[in-house]
Amino acid sequence: MNPPAAQQVSALETEPRAPSPRRAGTWRSRRRAFLILWILFALATSGAVSSALGHGTPYESWGGTARLALAVPATILGPFLGGFARDWQSCCAANSWNLLPYAAAPLGLGLALQWAPFPATRLWSTVRLAGWTVGWFAWFAAGVLSCGHALE
Repeated sequence: MNPPAAQQVSALETEPRAPSPRRAGTWRSRRRAFLILWILFALATSGAVSSALGHGTPYESWGGTARLALAVPATILGPFLGGFARDWQSCCAANSWNLLPYAAAPLGLGLALQWAPFPATRLWSTVRLAGWTVGWFAWFAAGVLSCGHALE
């Protein structure tokens, strides 16, 4: 004889839910896209700063290798990279603030797409990953532009 419906407990309520493989794969893809972009732009920053330091320019007053070692991980600062690299001199800081809206808008849109209530289909997963990648690309590209201003 079966117990009454109020006393029945389904198997889904007693076992904890595991994250779906699709969701775990999309976060893995986002993390991979972020790391690839960060490494590529860190290499570009490293090349730009080391070439400016190697030509007997006044940028050797930055502290040479120490500034290069600080600038590469600071790539995460995006448009504020140039201001950081030049100790927040007024023109470099102003340039960083001027680049911020152009970098933050695509990044904000890319991040907003991650939490938008779209269906879990392959199309929307691709749109989310593309938004994520374009947003971080714009953020890091603004850092290269900012650093270019600081190095001129």
